[in-house]
Amino acid sequence: MMLEYTILWLDGNSSDPMSSFRAKLGNAQTFTNVNDCIEYIKSHSKELIYLIVSGSLAKEIIPIIYESSNIIEIFLFCGSISAYAEWAMDYCDKMMIFDHGDDLLERLWNDLQNKLREHAKICLKLAEEHKQRALQFKKPCGSTSIIHKPTESSDPMDQLLSQLNDLVEYSITIKFVNVQQHVLYIQSDVQNDEVAFAQINQAYQQKLYNATICKYLRSLPLSADIQDRVIDNYLMQKVEDIKINYKQCQDVLDCGEKRSQTNSLSVSTEDMIATAKNIYTGMLAAGSKLIKHIKWSNMAILLSILFLCIIILDKTCHTVPMMMTANTCLSAIAAGCSLLSICIFTLENDINQISYEDSLCILRDYFGYASCAVLDYSFLLQSIYRNITVVYPFRLFLQSAKFQALLICSTWIFSYVSPVAFIFTNSVIYNVDNQICQLPLRLSFPIIYVLCCVYMIPVSLIMFIYIKLVRYVKEMNRHVTPVNVLTRAEKELRMVQRTVIIITILLTLGIPYTIIVFISFFTNPPKYHFRITFIFVDVSLVFVMIALFKFTDPLRTSLMRRVNGRINTVVAAMT
Repeated sequence: MMLEYTILWLDGNSSDPMSSFRAKLGNAQTFTNVNDCIEYIKSHSKELIYLIVSGSLAKEIIPIIYESSNIIEIFLFCGSISAYAEWAMDYCDKMMIFDHGDDLLERLWNDLQNKLREHAKICLKLAEEHKQRALQFKKPCGSTSIIHKPTESSDPMDQLLSQLNDLVEYSITIKFVNVQQHVLYIQSDVQNDEVAFAQINQAYQQKLYNATICKYLRSLPLSADIQDRVIDNYLMQKVEDIKINYKQCQDVLDCGEKRSQTNSLSVSTEDMIATAKNIYTGMLAAGSKLIKHIKWSNMAILLSILFLCIIILDKTCHTVPMMMTANTCLSAIAAGCSLLSICIFTLENDINQISYEDSLCILRDYFGYASCAVLDYSFLLQSIYRNITVVYPFRLFLQSAKFQALLICSTWIFSYVSPVAFIFTNSVIYNVDNQICQLPLRLSFPIIYVLCCVYMIPVSLIMFIYIKLVRYVKEMNRHVTPVNVLTRAEKELRMVQRTVIIITILLTLGIPYTIIVFISFFTNPPKYHFRITFIFVDVSLVFVMIALFKFTDPLRTSLMRRVNGRINTVVAAMT
């Protein structure tokens, strides 16, 4: 009799075939919808079920299925254990909480191992009883019998089971537990050598992914030909896997040289070297893209710090318009630091092959949304100030530094408070492929909300102010207006026009992200969408700071005077 058990994985990303956690988990039923998972559990009441559920969906499903008799254990996989500890007290009999995928899988395999061992003991006991009963009917030597001594099985699966039993008898370490479980589970379905190899190879890949080939070649309980095929399959998979590090490439080369000397490896040394070079090239390509991200972010941060220091140190820049420019520089520093931290985290996880979030992942996402909002609203404040100086030139309080400082503080507070609506409500998930915490890209309230708060509201208001000023200046041209008033209005209009140009730069280089968000409303976005779009965001931030320098005359004059070494006095210009 076979012990039937099923592993269920309920997660928004469980359907992704390239998920590293899914590759390590192996054969499991995956669900992205809570209702589908509940229906499966109720309709398979005779199966022993081990349920893995993400933190974002746990509170929906666990209260419903917790009392089901076929649920053996529940593994809650989340970013922070403390966030669920108090709630989980009511479900502590069956449920365990993990914030690292490897820890969860280790506990799962250990529990399954113990369950299978208990079942195996029962089977062995029954087998021994049947053996003793058979011995009662064994005839004495020399007598005629139609019962023939069974020949030794040549089935590769039987041989592997025998080797695995020997390993268990001699207390070999847990390295082969996954393989033993997998072989015992699928032995009734194995019909030929190809199926046996495919199943065993899949189990070993989970271990080989986090260790070198050389370490396991010395201890694999497989024949030489299957060893060669496992290695060959491993190398072919790694050609397309950019997450392998240089040390593993060197291990592959060393392994190829040793095996080729004994003429036991079907792949030539030249092929091994070429494969390893391809792997290393892929790793460098992925790393170089992230390094470019980091370079662009650093450049934007350095330019912003430089401009901010000039505004602070140069007294000719101590004006209300330059205060608005300083606010833009400060917000650009915040946005650049946020993007830089995300890039460094992604690069570190890629290099170390880590496929889970850390405790600061959601916080980085929060500061990312908030800092981008502050940057956009800083340009809106510049447009509002220009509109006030043209339309309401005699309302000095609205043009004062105190009132503008109040507006600046208000935009910062709004920008950092608005993302709280979805950051701390489990709306943010960890995207393994992009190594980033993010709002799921689909037609949903959080995505529309953040688009409105971060982009649509400030950009729409800037365009509205620009159109309003254009009409106002045209109206002034139709009437008798003092030359100085008209000149001032036209100058302020040019400044708003320059702000529109800067916003256009942001929008143009943000088109890839906009397209991907639009695609997500109807279908799944590209796999590495954030890795693609973030480079455009970083580049746009640098070009925005360059345009800001070009269009801000006092800032440009002050910097050029310092570069050229001029010491003559410069009168503050009206901007």
